[in-house]
Amino acid sequence: MRLLHPASKVNADTDPLTWRAVAAWSGIRLEATTQFHEIAIPERSSEGTPPLPLNAPLEGTLHASHAQALVEILARHTSATDRCWFCLWDGYGWEGTTALSSDSSAPRLLQRVPDPIPPTVLSGERVALPSRNYFLYEGPISAALNFVDSKGQTPNLWWPEDHSWCIASEIDLPWTYVGGSTTLVSDIEADQRVEAQLTSKDATFFGTTTDWLPGVFETAIDHLLDSGNAVIETSQGTIHASLERDQYDRPMRLHTSMVAQNGKTGSSRTTLRALRLREQLDSYLTFAVIDLLR
Repeated sequence: MRLLHPASKVNADTDPLTWRAVAAWSGIRLEATTQFHEIAIPERSSEGTPPLPLNAPLEGTLHASHAQALVEILARHTSATDRCWFCLWDGYGWEGTTALSSDSSAPRLLQRVPDPIPPTVLSGERVALPSRNYFLYEGPISAALNFVDSKGQTPNLWWPEDHSWCIASEIDLPWTYVGGSTTLVSDIEADQRVEAQLTSKDATFFGTTTDWLPGVFETAIDHLLDSGNAVIETSQGTIHASLERDQYDRPMRLHTSMVAQNGKTGSSRTTLRALRLREQLDSYLTFAVIDLLR
């Protein structure tokens, strides 16, 4: 099953926003393979009070309240609560962190912040997976919460010594996978503190987008190839795109800039290959629209 990381309203002191609530606003059905942008970017704003602007769900980590609830549930489904294993991606860059001094009466100097990862873990064994290396540490099940307060991060992989379940928060995904017994799955489904969906190892999540966007991308690509410029308007913000051509009038670079409803702005420039140009443009425009939520 997967635990759906909640979204949140921008500049609002409210409870985390469930995917179910966002789907109810947009009027788009929440399926077992739905990605967040599919429900958060409807073709037009729905009636009623919209949850906008919003921050997209956290990627690669559980929300703090969900992590606490999950630890409590998982503890009932293992005989090894005092001996669990945790993997934390080594790409977060916490080691040797520095920060500006908070003393307003003194020059704002860079000061070394204590490393949250113990030296024994830093120098210990690593777990290597395709394109990822992880620090490995051991502890009671509560150690899953070690970095929630200081870094807003939960382990990317964790399991008990008896292998009764396994938790996986891939760094680029806004949900966490849970593998375990049918009893565990039932307990998680019944707990109102988290939002969970059944899934399968064969479920496909990548390459999907809101139904109405392919037509919008097709029109935008036509404009880019014809005039070199295009604009994509969505309920979450606006994308401006342009093609920079070389002396032979071939499109070489795609430039995109965005202004999101949540206040975020940004831009990117991508070099394009000569072959399968429309497919490349479609892919990069998809990423640009999804970035409106991040």
